[in-house]
Amino acid sequence: MSKRPQRRNISCLGPSDISDEDILKAMKEIEGYLDITPGDAKDIYRLAYRHAIERLTHLVKAGSVMTKAVVSVKRDTPLEEVAELMAGHGISGVPVVNRCPSNK
Repeated sequence: MSKRPQRRNISCLGPSDISDEDILKAMKEIEGYLDITPGDAKDIYRLAYRHAIERLTHLVKAGSVMTKAVVSVKRDTPLEEVAELMAGHGISGVPVVNRCPSNK
């Protein structure tokens, strides 16, 4: 049995997700000599965070974040029913199709 890749929400990065390379790239974007102040540290963190996001998004494949069993709705499905369907499946959106194989 093959192990499924772990899903990772890249919007929930922590300090351990930011690499030394991300920090160095961020520091290169700040002009002049760095006499680190809280504001400077915040700027470095913000820039390093952006670099980490860019780096990690290149590693994530669509299949690792998307579901194989697509939940869809017909264009005439009432919004209340769509909202209940999304809440029940823990999803934030559904494709709207002419034919709906998952919800006949």
